Amino acid sequence: MAVFKRKSAKDNIETRSPEPGFRSTRLQPSEQVTIIGPKLTVNGRIRAKEEVRVLGKVTGNMNVRGTVVVEPGGIVTANIKADVIVIRGKVQGDIDCHRANIEAGGELLGDVASPRMMLADGAVFKGQIDMAPKDGAADKPDTTTSASGSKSS
Repeated sequence: MAVFKRKSAKDNIETRSPEPGFRSTRLQPSEQVTIIGPKLTVNGRIRAKEEVRVLGKVTGNMNVRGTVVVEPGGIVTANIKADVIVIRGKVQGDIDCHRANIEAGGELLGDVASPRMMLADGAVFKGQIDMAPKDGAADKPDTTTSASGSKSS
């Protein structure tokens, strides 16, 4: 004799074990990440208050309060303004940030406005760099020590 059981809506939800490395903890609002996937193309302006990772294509402008990461395979044809910009893919456009990292395999064709810049061995960069301090840092006195050991002010 067969026994039948009434199915509820929750029985129809497929449950799978997470993939290795899957982070099952809930993200806090400050840890939210927007991912532009490898098969996605975005044309226009992107404004965000969270990290943005680009694996696909972006054309236009990006204004992000947070970090922009252009992953390998990601292509950005846009000016980018963000707190931190990490380039592992290709960017054509100017970038303006507090810290810029162009990592091995990353390419930037455009100008950089950032007080902190890291260019790794194997990275490609063609443009100009303006490393003037931002956010009023230019008004602070210089307290660096010269080669003779005396402080300048």
